[in-house]
Amino acid sequence: TRAGALPEVVGDTGTYIPSVSPEAIAAGVQTALTTHGAARRRARERVLREFPMEQRRRRLLALVEACW
Repeated sequence: TRAGALPEVVGDTGTYIPSVSPEAIAAGVQTALTTHGAARRRARERVLREFPMEQRRRRLLALVEACW
């Protein structure tokens, strides 16, 4: 949905759903999974650019360590 910080995370490259009903979520997942071509590449490029794997790894490890 467009709630919280999701629009900042997804930008214009993701699939937004109108509500959190199971039907809307299922339709949104189906749409996202069947996206092809340039739209799919743009979404992947955004993830890699905005959330590099090394950054995700460091932050995840910090969270795990903080819980111990």
